[in-house]
Amino acid sequence: MGKTCPKCPGPSYFLGLRGAGAAASACSTRRQIARGLLRKHFEQPDDDDGSGPEPSQHDEEAPAQPDLFGGLQRRYPSSRGEYVLLEKMSDADIAWNASRLRKEGSSKTKHAHALEQFGRDRKKATAA
Repeated sequence: MGKTCPKCPGPSYFLGLRGAGAAASACSTRRQIARGLLRKHFEQPDDDDGSGPEPSQHDEEAPAQPDLFGGLQRRYPSSRGEYVLLEKMSDADIAWNASRLRKEGSSKTKHAHALEQFGRDRKKATAA
């Protein structure tokens, strides 16, 4: 039997992919597609109360996302697992998101340093 994603019930459809990272990535993509379809089905054009899923980058009707550091997103996840309009975020949600973003940045910086160290080590090994 194929691998299963711990967040998705039932058998997975990642039969040619290897490793948990590939399975999680495929699961994330499927969730984004599903959110886009549900949003199109349930949201009316003027229905924007601040709750609901974040627009997907793959959703053709979603407004363009700002560049990474050029502005704020329209919606952010709350600590309760739903997406909230920026204007309707509580102070606790702002603090939770700021902390989450800092942790992601720190993790990516550590990853970048490890990748650079790998490159230096590889150069030394091939020069010897």
